[in-house]
Amino acid sequence: MSVTKQFNGLAGTTVTREYLIELQAKAKAENHKEVYERVSKFLANYPDDKKFEIEIDTPARETRGLSVPVVPKKKGEELHYMQDNVKVASINKHGVITWHKKGIPSKERYQIRKAARVVGLGCPNPEDFNGMLHGIDMETENHEQIYGLGKAVSPDAIYDMVTKRMLDLIEKANKGDYERAWNDEGYLIPYNFVSKKPYRGINSMMLTPLFGTLDNPYFLTFTQIKEKGGKLKKGSKGQEVVYFSRTEKEYSDAEIERINKAAGSETAKKGDKKEFFFLKYYNVFSASDIEGIDFDLDNFKLLGKVTNDVKAGNNQTIDIAEKIVTHYPKPNPKIEYKGNKAFFAPSKDLVSMPPIDKFKSSQDFYRTLFHELSHSTGHENRLKRDFSGAFGSPEYAFEELTAEFGAVFLSAQAGIMFYTNKNHAGYLKGWNEVLVPQLKKDNRFLMRASSAAQKAADFILQPDSDGIFKFLKKEAKKTDKKEIKKAVEKEENYPFFKEEIPYDVAYRAYTGISFTPEKRAVSEQNGYFDFLKSVYDENHKKAKASDKLEIFETNFLKFKEGYLKRSLDYLRSKHGIFSSMIAGSARFPVARMEKKNRIANDKLNELVEYGKIGQKRLLASITPEAEKPIKTGAKGTLEILQEKLKEAEKNHKKNLEGNKLLKKIRSNPKATTKDLVDGLIAIGFNEEVAKKEADYFMKYTYAGFHTANSNAKVKRIKDQIALEEKLNQRKSQTGNKEYSFKNGKVLDNYELNKIQVLFDNKPDEKTRSFLKKSGQAFKWSPNNGAWQRQLNTYYRLNREDLFKFLEVSANEAKDQEKTKNNTDKDKKNTKTAAKYPNGTVVNWDGVIYEVGNSVNMSTAASSMKYLLISGNTEIWTDEATIDSLKAKENQQKVDKNGQVALFGSLNAPDVTEIETIYQEVPAQVPAVQQTIVHVPMEEIEDPEEERVITPLNRNSLAYRKQNRSNTVHEYYTIENPDIATFLGKIEKKKKESVAITIAGGQGSGKTSFVFQLMNAFSKHYKVGHASIEEHPESALYEDKAERFWNENAKATIDSPEINSMQDIKDLILRNDVIVIDSFSKLLSMDNKISLDETFRKKYDGKLFVIIYQLTTDGKMRGGSSSQFDGDVILFVEKFPDFKDNYVYADKNRYQNRSLDELHYNIATAKLVQPEEEEEDLQFEEVERI
Repeated sequence: MSVTKQFNGLAGTTVTREYLIELQAKAKAENHKEVYERVSKFLANYPDDKKFEIEIDTPARETRGLSVPVVPKKKGEELHYMQDNVKVASINKHGVITWHKKGIPSKERYQIRKAARVVGLGCPNPEDFNGMLHGIDMETENHEQIYGLGKAVSPDAIYDMVTKRMLDLIEKANKGDYERAWNDEGYLIPYNFVSKKPYRGINSMMLTPLFGTLDNPYFLTFTQIKEKGGKLKKGSKGQEVVYFSRTEKEYSDAEIERINKAAGSETAKKGDKKEFFFLKYYNVFSASDIEGIDFDLDNFKLLGKVTNDVKAGNNQTIDIAEKIVTHYPKPNPKIEYKGNKAFFAPSKDLVSMPPIDKFKSSQDFYRTLFHELSHSTGHENRLKRDFSGAFGSPEYAFEELTAEFGAVFLSAQAGIMFYTNKNHAGYLKGWNEVLVPQLKKDNRFLMRASSAAQKAADFILQPDSDGIFKFLKKEAKKTDKKEIKKAVEKEENYPFFKEEIPYDVAYRAYTGISFTPEKRAVSEQNGYFDFLKSVYDENHKKAKASDKLEIFETNFLKFKEGYLKRSLDYLRSKHGIFSSMIAGSARFPVARMEKKNRIANDKLNELVEYGKIGQKRLLASITPEAEKPIKTGAKGTLEILQEKLKEAEKNHKKNLEGNKLLKKIRSNPKATTKDLVDGLIAIGFNEEVAKKEADYFMKYTYAGFHTANSNAKVKRIKDQIALEEKLNQRKSQTGNKEYSFKNGKVLDNYELNKIQVLFDNKPDEKTRSFLKKSGQAFKWSPNNGAWQRQLNTYYRLNREDLFKFLEVSANEAKDQEKTKNNTDKDKKNTKTAAKYPNGTVVNWDGVIYEVGNSVNMSTAASSMKYLLISGNTEIWTDEATIDSLKAKENQQKVDKNGQVALFGSLNAPDVTEIETIYQEVPAQVPAVQQTIVHVPMEEIEDPEEERVITPLNRNSLAYRKQNRSNTVHEYYTIENPDIATFLGKIEKKKKESVAITIAGGQGSGKTSFVFQLMNAFSKHYKVGHASIEEHPESALYEDKAERFWNENAKATIDSPEINSMQDIKDLILRNDVIVIDSFSKLLSMDNKISLDETFRKKYDGKLFVIIYQLTTDGKMRGGSSSQFDGDVILFVEKFPDFKDNYVYADKNRYQNRSLDELHYNIATAKLVQPEEEEEDLQFEEVERI
């Protein structure tokens, strides 16, 4: 009976715990995941019960694919996939799949398709690449021409060869006594003599003795020996070195037909290629067996040399070994030195070691420690190896061999000979009893273990792309083919690593949208690491300076975990997305791909947003209090602002004096940059700023110090000080006010300048949503135990909404309103004013005054300058209206009944005058909902005094300028003076982006000009190049880069392979300046794109440079409408001689010079200088005699 039927048959029966345990074991043996997990969960929920009455709501699925694994079997040149001894699929030697059965689960189908990509001439299947080849080099297909003796063999032959080699090493170790003194000299790491690259992983194990050292560390191929003029000693034998290679081959017509027939569509076409991966080996010979070559071992400077400098015994620490231990990546396992046993406890992430004085020698201590540290790399927070195996099981033997090989690799780097000073024969006996049976049973066991060990060692050593380890610091050595060069590596321990993005996950994300998913996978790993590294480096310095390292480390780990989770979510969401360029356009599922793309885009946006917010929070957590933003109403704010005002006034004065000096210098033809520098230093600028500004000002004659900005800053701080003084006055005059509601209270906390809502219990979701919504913007403060927000910027209408929602008692709400707006005098004499259109106000008892330009809506308050308060009435109006009302103030305004009008009466001493206040609103300080202190009319500022007038219309230019007086416009800094003059002063927008379009005919030089632009921008900005016309790895592309780019541009410009619009979006998010070549190629990916909607208006703060193609008759390919949406429209004028071709602007919003006089020559990379006009000859009429 199948597991599924047995499980479903439990319904309505009574069974024992033993029966369920047997069923659980059977499900595990048959790989029936569903039944196994359901039974396991059930048993875990009832750990103490012995009998159960079973009811099954949802039967288990009867699917053979779920319960019986699909197993590959090699048969001749084909790979057959078997399920319960039934062939379900086969792959021929060319990688073509034949499906023999329907209904194969998607997971197995994916694995079969993945295997088909790497099948060919006996290549390894996917599991080889995932688990066996770490540390083995990948070589090009012409590898044999370089090294010689490369041979293509079946994977099994390679595995048998490797296994046999290890068995031979164990047998040789058994034959001799290897107890030797620790001060023997030798070498532990094998190197290729020509490249000076170390052999790693399984190759390192095969080239070195199991115990002991090499007399000479170098190995050479036969070809290399001949090239160096050497000769092999008679009877010398080569040793095998394994590598893998990749090549491509076009599908044959028969294969194309078979693929299309199986797929049911035109999936393959003539010219399509398939990848082949090969395991190969070549023979190398030990330098000890070679004559005629000087290996210069006296000057050997690479790692892995054992010398008698390291003494045995005395229990002294070994410096280089200690550095390897201390540079373990954070978070590292805890190491305890106690007891008499060495072990790693995964549950506690703990390495326990006996103290060093318990060991016979220091070397043995570190070798044992390296063994346990190798175990620790398999922890679930690191490389996630399987620790579930019991003693004697294959899993246990695999983990032990991994740790032992890891100790070999680490010991070699530390110069410690792999050796056990205890029972050597007993140790080897253990190898024979545990390891040898596994090797004979599974010929892949050794390669998997050595690969895992190399991965563990690399995790601890952290080599960079040049093979330099972290622990080496400035002592690291980097080699090339001829000589040893020194390399300096900054000592940093990062609590993250590239492999946290699994290669498989990143690879799968790009299998459907890239021709080289392996490169994209590596790029994703590097991008993840580089981003976290930049965040860590930037904030680590600040945390150290502010003495907040511990806080930073804790918060960074939280940030990293969140960023990793979202990175993986994004990559997984891309799995299953296909490009029509990869899959073909026939029957392409457009709607489904668009949906998956939208999901992936959402994940990407979530990742980017998390990165931004996380960085801000990290910075906030380590920023000293003195450097944090000033909060209105906070304690000490007024004193801080007064200090800032002094500094701002000082800087403004320096700017004014600097401009005077600059004018004087420019008027003197003999003045030099040094004169300007000396003058600026005398004014008060520091030397570095003076030199930088002087260089810029002398280069660009229109430039100068921005006094408008510094003056605006002074005014802004003065306004802030005025507001703070008012708030301080309010604090001293008014105590805190409370307003009760059911289950809580509202508190006006003037001391903290906060309005706080305090609940007796945690509010429900509806209440929390209301408090957080726009207009309310309350945030939870754990320190104060309240929901709170700024008090002085809380609008009256929003307060009314809050009171209504919380059901604050009507009396308290009414009292609050009166307290806010009235004095005792107002309460006796005011009545509600009626409000009519056009600003007319009907006053008390029918006396009417026209206030033509007025607003009584709180939401419009910021567009007016004066707040007119008369008792319970608030009217916002402008300066002209106030002047008019003041003029009427001296007139008697009493109606027929003698009632006082709006501004009182000269001759009515028996009548109490109603007090009216004109409150000027400070610029950029929201005045709505402030408690207004009533003052007599005489104390109001003279309206004739100079003041900033906030205009009526909030959409007017004057209003925008007034309310962003502190905004400093940024402009792109362009290093090349000719290009800077040609393009003009291009603004770096905060909203939307700038677009430059370039159009020209074929061969006009558009691309050459664009390469010059990228070079000019790359010094100050991140530049991304979407080169769709010419592949970034093509010879044409590299030739242009060599011609036009400096070293900085070559190192920094981002030029990935572009296969889809998603690649374009990723490029835009990573860079400041984005160059796209060309727009017509983009249209082939997505015919709905436009320059305005897709680029310029969609992104903020970017600069787009987009090339457009012109046809032979001068028309725009893809339509001309989009091209003219750019801010700068450039054309290339083409001539028969390329040296005459130049770029000119048809439109440039940022150029104040005449466009007719600006031509940029592409060949010379210079502005074309206008020819001097010939002087008109003047002829005088001569009178002839």
